[in-house]
Amino acid sequence: MPKLNRVALAFSLSTLLGTATATDLSAALAPGQLSGNGVSSAISAKDRASGSNAKLDNALLNLKQRATAAPSAPASSSSTHATRRLQAAESYVTVDVIAKGDAKALQAQLEKLGFQTTAVFHNDIGGRLPVSQIDNAAALSGVLRISVPEKHTRAGNVRSQGDSAQHSKLLRDTYTIRPATRAEPKPPHVDGTGITIGVISDSFNCADQQNQQNVDNPNWVVLDTQADDVASDDLPAAVNVVNEASDCRSGTDEGRAMAQIVHDVAPGARIAFYSPDTMADFAQGIQTLALPTNKTDANGRHGAGAQIVVDDLGFFAEPLYQEGIIGEAIDEVAKAHGTAYFSAAGNAANHNKAAYDNNGPAFAAAAVTRAKLAKMAPLNLGERLINFDASGKSTLDHLPVTIGSGSADTPNTATFAVFWDQPMTGANARSSLDLCLGNSLGNPLGNNLCSGPTVVGQPAQAILQITNKGAAIQGSLRLGLAAGVAPGRVHILILGGDASINRYGTDTGSIYGHPLSPNAAAIGAADYFKTPFCNAKLATATLEPYSSVGGLPFLFNADGSAIAKPTTPQKPEFVAPDGVSTNFFGMASLDAGAANAAVADCRSYPDYLNDQFYGTSAAAPHAAAAAALLWQAAPTATATDLYSALKSSALDMESPGFDYKSGSGFLRADQALATLQAQLKKAKAKKP
Repeated sequence: MPKLNRVALAFSLSTLLGTATATDLSAALAPGQLSGNGVSSAISAKDRASGSNAKLDNALLNLKQRATAAPSAPASSSSTHATRRLQAAESYVTVDVIAKGDAKALQAQLEKLGFQTTAVFHNDIGGRLPVSQIDNAAALSGVLRISVPEKHTRAGNVRSQGDSAQHSKLLRDTYTIRPATRAEPKPPHVDGTGITIGVISDSFNCADQQNQQNVDNPNWVVLDTQADDVASDDLPAAVNVVNEASDCRSGTDEGRAMAQIVHDVAPGARIAFYSPDTMADFAQGIQTLALPTNKTDANGRHGAGAQIVVDDLGFFAEPLYQEGIIGEAIDEVAKAHGTAYFSAAGNAANHNKAAYDNNGPAFAAAAVTRAKLAKMAPLNLGERLINFDASGKSTLDHLPVTIGSGSADTPNTATFAVFWDQPMTGANARSSLDLCLGNSLGNPLGNNLCSGPTVVGQPAQAILQITNKGAAIQGSLRLGLAAGVAPGRVHILILGGDASINRYGTDTGSIYGHPLSPNAAAIGAADYFKTPFCNAKLATATLEPYSSVGGLPFLFNADGSAIAKPTTPQKPEFVAPDGVSTNFFGMASLDAGAANAAVADCRSYPDYLNDQFYGTSAAAPHAAAAAALLWQAAPTATATDLYSALKSSALDMESPGFDYKSGSGFLRADQALATLQAQLKKAKAKKP
């Protein structure tokens, strides 16, 4: 089996570069070309919104329906990512259960149904639920919502070129941790010694298990493993894997690629790793990594003692207009342990094909009727459609989009998410919205191409996933108000896959979820080869076109209560390099001439030309490891001091000063240390 390009960029390079061609969806599609994550046509809209069904997401409704229709069939048969997340036994599904009140009391009730708890954080219980008990679990009065968590990556012999591009190699080569003396003429250089960096990603060493499972497969290409990386000095000998992925079938070991970058930049630092299954598990993992090594977490695992934590994961169900439980966990470890946190800003793009925003949506007075649909399958039936022209100068009820090509072996799953200005926590959402994919004229195509109306009282988010196994296609989105009051703001964001919004797009608001935490640094990405270090003709670094941008406000507190004076998180904080070499992970280089670069440290490796790590997933560990060098050199600094120095010393990139695309600019580790030391000296002088 050949290696796959595993970097999870939300937009394909063909779409970003404008080279994709697409088929009009008003034409006939190939059989089985398109599929969606909408609720099965066997479940009526009335049944969808009634009783315990109202507490279940689409994946669980479909899973339950299939299990009932064909109990002897494997419960995991589905084309969508969410319903593939069954464990090896195929009789359990991994879920997040949101409690209305006492989470511990609900946990006990769930466990009586055979639920296997993996983590509890605030009112979120993560674990494995027997498929046969989905209805019984949803019927519990303490349950607000049950959903299948969908996580996505922000994705020695080989050394990251980004190490030189961000001047961390220069810092290691020139800065010693103490002055030279006659007794010690060559004191050690800064290298991150004494600092532990916790890494959170999809998996770490699933390649080893995959190799073992395919030992008799003559077509299997043996994958690089953790042991190989240790032998080649691309990883330290002792990595503390606190929690490996529970299901290695889809593990890409992106966390190990991140760890390679950490080891390149801060070779003296210790590394710990955690792979979460659910949002509750993610929050627990943050706390376990930051916990001192002499203490244990709720599951009896020893803390990793990480002063710095870095992640490249997100969950589709994270909020946009407020903090969720993962952000709250970041806030808590910052307060309890002084932990510095770095998070990949995301790869949801920074151009006007990335998102749609409407700060005063108008919905049609009349609902869609069957007469208007002629003989076509119902689409937004009974719903009032939004006018996508926010100016109101014209009426357009279908938003043109392109969905990139895919194949049976490598399908393209495009994920569209709708957020609106109502809480994601508590039972406070007052609108029911339904997002559908139609052809280029806005007409319906078939079943399961709608998110299905959300339920009033459930989180204010609708997710539509479209899987394409054929040529790129032109279609359109329709957004209907199914019930409740009209929202005052609507934001549509492409969270994954190859897709673009072709009209009325905006270049703001593609950073969402826990990178928006005030105690996390959200890191954007710039191609290492397009930096002044590697190209003297450049005055500054060039932002990657997929690097996510900020710019949308927080409207609610974490508990769902309204913020009296909404604030806009200043995200991203800054930008770090990507497109760097690893010895196993990534894709072919996009930089013509990198193999023969004039600057030796910027050259790609001939043996690893298809292992260039792109995305903010690669940028974030560069930033975290640079922070480790700074903290070793200035141990009295706080996490806030680190953030301040890294931002104020960054090389300006886009608009002068801070901007929502590049933050404060491109990371310069040597300048950051000088700035940090000056800040600490100034603060010390002010003390009485």
